[in-house]
Order: sequence, then C-alpha cells, then structure tokens
Amino acid sequence: MTRSVAARGGPLLGRGLLTLANVITVAAPVAADWNDSHIFNSRWPGHARFHGVTALAMATTLSSLNIWSLWSGGGDQITARFFAAAVPVAYWAPFFLAPLVPGTAVDDPPHPVQRVAGVPVSLLGAAATTATAARPGSPAPAASSSGLLYLAHSAGRSTLRTSWMTSTGASA
Repeated sequence: MTRSVAARGGPLLGRGLLTLANVITVAAPVAADWNDSHIFNSRWPGHARFHGVTALAMATTLSSLNIWSLWSGGGDQITARFFAAAVPVAYWAPFFLAPLVPGTAVDDPPHPVQRVAGVPVSLLGAAATTATAARPGSPAPAASSSGLLYLAHSAGRSTLRTSWMTSTGASA
C-alpha cells in the first residue's frame, strides 16, 4: 500500500503545504486586485471597492493567523491544521461558483485574464491552491496529515466516537 506525500514527509511537509496555500491566499489576490483593475478601478463604485479591500484584509488576517498557529507550537495542532486548510478552500473554491451567477464575469475589460488552454489562470490557481489545502489525507496519524478532507473526516469520527461513548457510558 502506498502512503500519501504528507504521510511520507511527516508533519513538516504537511505544515509546509498548508503554509504555501495560505501564503498564496494572501499574495495572489493582493497582486491581482490591489491595482487599477479592481480596488483602484475608476469604473467601480466606492462600495464595490470597499468590499474588495475588506475581502483582501480578511484573507490576509485569517491566513496570517493560520500560519502563526501552524508554526507557534502551542495549542491544538489538529484544529490549527483544520483552519489552515479551511481558509484557503473557503477563499478559492467560490471562484468556481461565481461564474454560475448571471451577470458575473472572470474578465474585467479592459483587463482580460490570461488563459492557458482556454482556462483562465485565476481558475487554474484557485484549483491548485484548493487542491493543496483540501487534498485527502491517508490513514496516517492526524499529526502527519494536513488535508481538510482528512481532518474533517477525522474530527467527525472523533466526535461521533465521543458522543457514542458519552451516550452509552463506554470508556476509552
């Protein structure tokens, strides 16, 4: 049986991948939006710019806290890894829902988004970052797994087991 990359690389690799996903969640939107195509676009109403700034500030704040919690060594590391995976997924996954809403567009003329094989690079980046943060873990211990799906599964299983033990009076 093959082990996942995180299982082979241990906690350091898992934290490194989550750190990368959080750094991208800050750097890419700031690079893409803190310019005349978005925040300083004279065609945008002031309130749209307000929401652009608050979205960037929220992503920056949450990702920075995630990176700190991953590397500070204190607290519950499983919870730290869960949120470090959840924030990039919460930020990037909606990139795939937004085009489904009538009237939305990936491009903002006169600022077209570059494409690779016809796919907007913003969606390619969103897919890569989401996959990095949400990749399913292996049956390895939670301390060496970092994917959101594995951690959510592990947390759910733990919660169910704890609830069952409490309701039945079973001991660990």
